[in-house]
Amino acid sequence: MVLLLTVGCKTISDPSPYHRYLISDFDFKSANIFVRQIEGLTSINNISLTDLPKTGKEFRVNGQHIFTDSTFTNMPNFYSYKKRAAEIDVNPTTLLQVLNSFFGINADSYRKEEGFYMFTSESYLSYEKGYIYNATQHFKVGDSIFKGRTYYITRQVDSTWFEYKYP
Repeated sequence: MVLLLTVGCKTISDPSPYHRYLISDFDFKSANIFVRQIEGLTSINNISLTDLPKTGKEFRVNGQHIFTDSTFTNMPNFYSYKKRAAEIDVNPTTLLQVLNSFFGINADSYRKEEGFYMFTSESYLSYEKGYIYNATQHFKVGDSIFKGRTYYITRQVDSTWFEYKYP
């Protein structure tokens, strides 16, 4: 019984590369760079990291699985970022830079909402935590945002970054 508890604690405190990110892993410096890049790309509404372990080679952009590794082969539902860039009318080099910047944030997903951007850092079956970048809305701690489900602003990091949770 004691051995099982020790092993369980070790697993939680020292996650393997196969675990998703924690909210404490979020890199605001990289996120600010990403925001500047994505603001000019209206055709990209969401990005998520799909590869585990986290290597930065497999993503989902606007619902399409893509890869950045030149050794992979194109398949019908999983293909090169260059092909996806052509589909969404974005320069391939620009898309690759955006994906690399997103990978540096240490977030599981990004999605564009009306007036702000959401970055999910921790996501479980009925629980989600992350950050909102908001340069136009006037959020404050305790506010709730309804976007298909209700998110709650729990902390203001600076003038444009807010921590949120669901539920």
